[in-house]
Amino acid sequence: MRGAFQNQLLLLNLTSRVYESIIEIRKEEIEIYNYAAEFFGACERALWGQLVLIIFKLAIDKNKNTRALVHKYLDFVENHKQIFPDGDILSKGLTEMLAEYRERLLAVKPALDSIMKRRHSYYAHLNDEFLFDVRKMNEKFRLN
Repeated sequence: MRGAFQNQLLLLNLTSRVYESIIEIRKEEIEIYNYAAEFFGACERALWGQLVLIIFKLAIDKNKNTRALVHKYLDFVENHKQIFPDGDILSKGLTEMLAEYRERLLAVKPALDSIMKRRHSYYAHLNDEFLFDVRKMNEKFRLN
């Protein structure tokens, strides 16, 4: 479980950095982007899909019996506190840190719910409404 969690975090980091680079090229280097617009557009869409799937794996409970990796990891840490140092450089205790992380997850729940709906509608079921018009999906399942 910890290995899967770490691998998904690494993949999230790598994918988001490449995605952000393409967005930056689109904004700052329009000539380069336009030269290979189809390539950059395909990469941007593929990377966005990958980000949705990674976030789904990491942070969204599949159902009441299957918890997301981040929740499993926090549960593991909470149930095995003896193997973790109590406190960090900010002098917060482990219990307080876990509570803070759980609160952060609750704060982003609306965005996670939207990502779950995107994943179900577009990536899992290939909903025809969104298949060729991602803007419709962006309007229906807003992230803000």
